[in-house]
Amino acid sequence: MPLLRSSSTRFLTAVLAALVIFALGCGKKESESAPAAANAPKPEAVSPAPAADEIPAGWVEYGSEPHGFTILTPKSFEVSQDVTQTEAGDIALTTYLAELDQVAYGVTCNDFPPALVQGKNAQILIKGGSEGLVNQFAGTVTGEQVLELDGNPGLEIALNGTTQGVKIFAKGRIYLVGTRMYQIFVFAEEGRKDLSAIDRFLKSFKLKT
Repeated sequence: MPLLRSSSTRFLTAVLAALVIFALGCGKKESESAPAAANAPKPEAVSPAPAADEIPAGWVEYGSEPHGFTILTPKSFEVSQDVTQTEAGDIALTTYLAELDQVAYGVTCNDFPPALVQGKNAQILIKGGSEGLVNQFAGTVTGEQVLELDGNPGLEIALNGTTQGVKIFAKGRIYLVGTRMYQIFVFAEEGRKDLSAIDRFLKSFKLKT
């Protein structure tokens, strides 16, 4: 069964929505989960997106005014919205998705109620999101890097996993900006991944100022 065909939009939206729930319900105390300051990895600053005249053929720069970001994408996004109710308030989830042959490029914007973010350790929330992805696909992490984008904490993760009996590769970046979590991910059936295109997509994400 192909990974990303007729039911792919529902499939990916469900997966990325699961990241939000897992991030908020990781269930770990900060004292147990937060890395010690002395041992915490130094964040890697994210490089700026290429200039407009450097955009590869077939790619376009997409900008979202409601969610304040720009990104290069190989195909125009389809946008979907959902709301998850919690005791602390509603979580608004917006998914931007571009599908190609057995590959999907996506950005999700999760707007949390302030009570779910304020006073919390940002890296724990971000790490929870990445763990949700790993668990969803019974995956194995192949790479991880702490990031920083315009002073906001982030994390890059790459993994191999399986869904519906199909082997997949996933790579993404998660940023927490105020009460909004951005999740920028590419999912590809094993053998279909193009690492240069994947990295171009991830590294081109910018916050509007």
